[in-house]
Amino acid sequence: TLAGRDPEYGLLGAGALSQLAVPGDIVHVSALDQSSAFTYVEVPQWWWAFQAAPTVKACDLLPIWRNCRWSDNERIAPQYKRLPMGHTHAVFICMERNKAAVRRASARFASWRIVLLNDPAAVTEGCVLQHRTLAVDVHVDDFGAIGVSVEPCEIYALAIREELTALGFAVKFTPCS
Repeated sequence: TLAGRDPEYGLLGAGALSQLAVPGDIVHVSALDQSSAFTYVEVPQWWWAFQAAPTVKACDLLPIWRNCRWSDNERIAPQYKRLPMGHTHAVFICMERNKAAVRRASARFASWRIVLLNDPAAVTEGCVLQHRTLAVDVHVDDFGAIGVSVEPCEIYALAIREELTALGFAVKFTPCS
């Protein structure tokens, strides 16, 4: 297992929402979508060899790609330097980075009760939504700030966006509707 425990990959989807108790009839959700969540992150150089494509002859590449760097018969192995999608380690890295951003945003609202639905405690304890109680669910690169009032959801979602933007990510905000 990664980090000595089974990681929470944020793939519970609707199951995470089943942890919520709503005293009224209405729930509001502000959503965030993180652009280039994987490819923005450059992995350490020692990792590049594990992400190498099969070797090709330089003469098989477009001339503009070769740019006089290799002789025609030289074999090269292109290496991907960014965090690739499609494996659990990449998802784990994205989830841990994004949950850390959520926790930093949550620290700004000390008087509010904010429950990260991805945390194991939330799975067992659940969350009762009230005016200053919010839930947040992180699904790899998508976020939902969930509450019974519009304004706290939107304020909190914007705080998460600010944390992610400070890391260099472009994040699309969708207000409650």
